[in-house]
Amino acid sequence: MTAPVCLIVNPSAGGGKAGRALPNVLSALEGHGLRARSELTRDLDHARELARVAALAGETVVCLSGDGMVGAVADTLREVPEALLGVLPGGRGNDLARVLGIPADPVQACATVAGGFSRRLEISMSPK
Repeated sequence: MTAPVCLIVNPSAGGGKAGRALPNVLSALEGHGLRARSELTRDLDHARELARVAALAGETVVCLSGDGMVGAVADTLREVPEALLGVLPGGRGNDLARVLGIPADPVQACATVAGGFSRRLEISMSPK
């Protein structure tokens, strides 16, 4: 992957797991040769707006959070042609990451993001 990364982080996800992992995740992404910046979210609407702005700027959006924020961001990115979403598990369940075969450790999962493996997913969200 060559596009810069906007790492959107829910610092309270997983009882604070995502926030605590942030410094090591940034280091791991940079260690894989990715240019990354991070944004801490206040709520789901803020995460959606951060994702929209980043995708429109040509950045790859990567979520370090739980499934709830990943789903909200994925729903928003459907509106941006060619948008890419990376998932780093930072919540309690991390169901999507597990189903996709992404390592449970967010630092190890950075290799998946850096590898640029992608697939199109159909996202079904309930009405807002």
